[in-house]
Amino acid sequence: HRFKSAWTRAHPDAPNRAADIDRRLHAHRLGPEGPRTHVAPLTSLPDGTMVEHEETFWLVRGEFLHAWAFGGYDVVRPRSEFPADVIVRTPRATAATLRAGYQPTYHPSADTGTVR
Repeated sequence: HRFKSAWTRAHPDAPNRAADIDRRLHAHRLGPEGPRTHVAPLTSLPDGTMVEHEETFWLVRGEFLHAWAFGGYDVVRPRSEFPADVIVRTPRATAATLRAGYQPTYHPSADTGTVR
């Protein structure tokens, strides 16, 4: 319900039934050649967004980015260590929903880590 509420704020003219949201998210996730990505200023990205940098996926959370790994997030680096523009792996529609106030639940390892 929280996601749907934020979705409706982010996309007021879009249908908001679960099946409609899922179809739009899928279209934003995958294109004919694989996953869709885009480049955006890191400063414009809301918490919960995933970006790609140096062949690693990073979770944007506050003033830090957390490196994703199969066992959880481990390395933490400040935003200032990343380029101004980054490759965004989170679909645009999802990023808009995060920006509209959706607060995801984070893996506990995203609260800790080693800054380096």
